Amino acid sequence: MAENRSRYAILGALTVEPMSGYDIRKFFAQSVSYFWVESYGQIYPMLKSLHGDGLIGPLPKGGSSRRTVYEITQSGRQVLASWLAEPAESQPGRNEILLKLFFAREGSPGAAVALLAQFRQRQEELAATYAGIAERITVEYASNPNLPNWLLTLSYGSHVSRALLQWCEEAERTLPSRRATPKVKRSPRRRRPH
Repeated sequence: MAENRSRYAILGALTVEPMSGYDIRKFFAQSVSYFWVESYGQIYPMLKSLHGDGLIGPLPKGGSSRRTVYEITQSGRQVLASWLAEPAESQPGRNEILLKLFFAREGSPGAAVALLAQFRQRQEELAATYAGIAERITVEYASNPNLPNWLLTLSYGSHVSRALLQWCEEAERTLPSRRATPKVKRSPRRRRPH
């Protein structure tokens, strides 16, 4: 059974600052969601498990807040550091646009072209978003020692988007010729007489 990587994502989040479950959800949505998606339903059970394992601990509640704010413990930092030293596992993906393009000949003639145009627009938006985030955090977190690592992950996203935009250009040149090819209806195989 594959190990649940959510524990490490949450431990990592708590190295930025102590957070409640709500804060962690917000952190994932605003920072790493472009390359790591965490199910909201995973966060709270995982916090309970990490606390039970002594890897995180609650801070004393202050004021009128009902939320439990957690901080990573020294044991949690050691577990995270040990995981960070392991090779990263490649996880097989599910890429819907590739699946649709693979079977596109079975769809309506313009569907693949429209799908590709939407995909291109999404990549252009992502590239602009990565650039905007990089510009913003370079100013806001100029003295944060994590900044080079954060910029590195943004750079990866930016490179991927640029590569996918190049792929879109290649695909756009390919698809019109595919669209012009009429779909051949295959007749059922006839048996040869013996």
